Amino acid sequence: MRGDDHAYINQKGKVINPHNQRESLLRKELEEKHLQIKQTSREGRLIINPITELSSEEDHNYLFYINNFNRVVKQHIDKISIYNKNHK
Repeated sequence: MRGDDHAYINQKGKVINPHNQRESLLRKELEEKHLQIKQTSREGRLIINPITELSSEEDHNYLFYINNFNRVVKQHIDKISIYNKNHK
């Protein structure tokens, strides 16, 4: 579960997250240059903090954070029956 202050829902109802989009592009670029990104060990973890060049209001927004948090938690709540089925 990941919550942040970058994501918002556009006019078409799609979740847009410029920070994650830029992060994915940088990760892909590193992988294409054959740099290994280890996700399993603390020592090998690479943290990518991209510059989105958005204004502070667009990039870091408390309302975005609250809405994103509520959306993510609701998605998990909606899946409780699936979690129970798979883990009992």
